[in-house]
Amino acid sequence: MKFCIKCGKKIEADSAFCPFCGAKQPSPSVRLLSQVTSSVSKTGDGSHSRQSAQQTDASPVNQPISHPTTKTSHSSLSIIIGVIVLVIVAGLGKYGYNTYQRNHLSDQEIADMSRTVVSKHLGSNNEVYYSKSTNTIDVVPIYGSNFYEDVEEVIVYGEGTESLSNYLEELKKISEEMADQMPTKDHDVKVQLLNPENEDRHLYIIENGTITYDFSE
Repeated sequence: MKFCIKCGKKIEADSAFCPFCGAKQPSPSVRLLSQVTSSVSKTGDGSHSRQSAQQTDASPVNQPISHPTTKTSHSSLSIIIGVIVLVIVAGLGKYGYNTYQRNHLSDQEIADMSRTVVSKHLGSNNEVYYSKSTNTIDVVPIYGSNFYEDVEEVIVYGEGTESLSNYLEELKKISEEMADQMPTKDHDVKVQLLNPENEDRHLYIIENGTITYDFSE
């Protein structure tokens, strides 16, 4: 027995037409193919549904949205490095400018600078001369000053040179300070203490903090 494809009533299995409604019935081979196709279609739909369900189950639920982290530490480091570079560049620029200025000092500027340095260490009661040709700074105590009298006691009255020790220390400082301020090619400037009674005679010659000539020796 089978059912009519149109009215659904029971009819004989080999009936080509429905005796009730007259509808033509499919042959057994066509009916079998239809059943197989329907079965495959249902199976495919189920598999797809299961796959969709599996994918849905596997998908993350309520995953937090990641945001780019602000790298404040790297930014701070970059700022610090930038500041350090600026300080170094500024320092080099200042050093270069000072070197340029020092290397272009005129003879008069060196003479004025020498007087300033000598006055700072020995007072203003001294004649100070600078000679470019010999690269020397001559210091001559002025008559009536304590320095003049102490020098006079040594060279005229034959007193010991101990009374000049403090002056010599100051002359060493003068030579060191002037060496730092002189043009590069003249950094070996010599400071000479001259005999106030005879300026052609040197008492001491000091170069870069070291006594290179001592009249008493």
